Formats: sequence, structure tokens, C-alpha cells
Amino acid sequence: MTAMVEKTKSSEAPLEFMRFSGERYDEMWKSGFITSDDRVELLDGQIVRKPEMNPRHLYGVKDIYDRVFQLFQNRAVTICQSTIQLPQDGRPDPDITLFKLETPRNRLPLPTDIYLVIEVSDSTLIRDRETKLELYARDGIVEYWIVNLEQHQLEVYRDPDGTRYASSFTVKNAKPMACLAFPDDLIEW
Repeated sequence: MTAMVEKTKSSEAPLEFMRFSGERYDEMWKSGFITSDDRVELLDGQIVRKPEMNPRHLYGVKDIYDRVFQLFQNRAVTICQSTIQLPQDGRPDPDITLFKLETPRNRLPLPTDIYLVIEVSDSTLIRDRETKLELYARDGIVEYWIVNLEQHQLEVYRDPDGTRYASSFTVKNAKPMACLAFPDDLIEW
């Protein structure tokens, strides 16, 4: 565990933030120190509170999850708001994750298992575009979508390259989109 220091006014002592490894975070869950009531996730070693879900977000996630599940139910696993394991101290809970059927069931999905991560964004748009995008790219998530509820568009990110994606584009007017793993299947969002 390491500490991060944030600059403060010169007359104040610096603020220190605890940094947690993924394993330490997992232990806190197993011990009951953290529960689902806490509504948190681990992003780059920092325990971050998730905002409360508003109805627009809730039903947006449900509708897209239902479509993705129906489309890929015999070819991939679809989970909703469940934890994935990133190698560099991340345990995010994406809104929707599509991953390989053969993923071992005794561990969380890893980037090598994952076809697509989808975040449905309204109040979390900045976090999803900046923090999560960097983490997903850095840790090798091959394709990341942000369903931007504010601007009624789909932001598609592909081909991770460092902390960014080499390819990105925006889809408007609710035009269905295919993911890289299943190019013949259009997902309505």
C-alpha cells in the first residue's frame, strides 16, 4: 500500500490518500469491511464512491443489458454492474460487460476475457471519459463504449494504446453498432 499526496495551501499539511492493491481491496470485501451497501469501486488503487443511480441511468442500463444479453446469450457472457479485475489495482463495476464463455468461473473477468465494456453515462460522464477510459486502455480492454445519455450519442473506443485508444468515433441518432468481436451483430443502444 502506498500513499498519494495532494498539494494544499502552503500553510496546510499535505493531504495523503491511501492507495490499495487489488488484493487488499478483495480482502476488505471478503472480510465484510466493504459491502454492496457502500457503493464503491477500486479505480487505480483508490476506493471511489459510485453515485446513486437515477431512473434514466437505471432504465438505460437495463434496456441495453437486455438487448446485449438476448443477442449474445449463447456466444458470450453478459453481466450488469459487476466487478471486473484490472491488473493495475482496479476493480471497476462497469454497467455492462460482455466476455468469453470459457472464462473460468472461479475468478473475475480479466481484460483478456473481455470483448466489450459499456458505461451508460449521465452524471458520471467525466469519470467515464477520463478516469475509466485511461484505466481501461492502460489495462488492455480492447473495446469500450460510453452511452452518453446527455448528448444522445454512443462514443466508441477501440485499440488500446497506452492510456488512450488509437481509434475512437461517435455514433448518433441511436444508430445500432457492432462490436469488434461480433461484427455481424448490431447492438441497439
